[in-house]
Amino acid sequence: MPTFAQLCDIHVGQEVIYDLNTSKFIKKPTHDLKFFNKVLEFLKFLKPDVVILGGDQLDQFGVSRFNKDSKIAQVEELLVEQYDTFNDKFLKPLEDLTRSIVWLQGNHDARIVDLLKTKPQLAGLVEPWTYLGLKHRTTLTNRGETFKLGKLHFTHGDNISSSGDIAKNAANHYHRNIRFGHFHTYRAYTMFSPTDIRDTKTSIAVPAMTFRAAGWAENKPNTCLQGFNYGEVTKRGNFTDQV
Repeated sequence: MPTFAQLCDIHVGQEVIYDLNTSKFIKKPTHDLKFFNKVLEFLKFLKPDVVILGGDQLDQFGVSRFNKDSKIAQVEELLVEQYDTFNDKFLKPLEDLTRSIVWLQGNHDARIVDLLKTKPQLAGLVEPWTYLGLKHRTTLTNRGETFKLGKLHFTHGDNISSSGDIAKNAANHYHRNIRFGHFHTYRAYTMFSPTDIRDTKTSIAVPAMTFRAAGWAENKPNTCLQGFNYGEVTKRGNFTDQV
């Protein structure tokens, strides 16, 4: 039975925040390498056949709306730094322990697409899938698409309504067994069929791999959790997984 691991919202990158102690703007990692390495130790034991990167692998702070007026040279420096960090500290270690890596496009990953809409002359020069050669190293999916493994479906989740119960919203949206990230928290919901007791669908919001309190959150109380999802799928597509 093939095994899998789903790692959501790693957010590799650097954000720039103002530090009162130094009276300077400083760069702070948006990724949590210590937590990732702890998970990596478990994955070395699990030896998953598939690792699903659940979206927002990259934070892309340098091309966010908060930096829309930044100079191209500054943007390029931040992009290269985060791409190299992701490659050396995250992607290469995962390649050493699995046969297949799936890259789900998240809204933060897609920030580079928004940049290209305003600066099309940069096409082919700044995209992570080009710089990192992701087309040859991973299975790429476009933003909003799902990846299917047996009877399980995986997506990033930024197209799911955040109003009310996000897990229930995802179940109603997909009508499939769906696992998603984006919300940096854990929620679960089971959908039952009124006409077929065997027809049940489960929906789970998978916690994030990034820090629980990123700088943009200004250390406010929040529902963010760290975690990941893993499991196995039978030849018939049945599955068991846990967060």
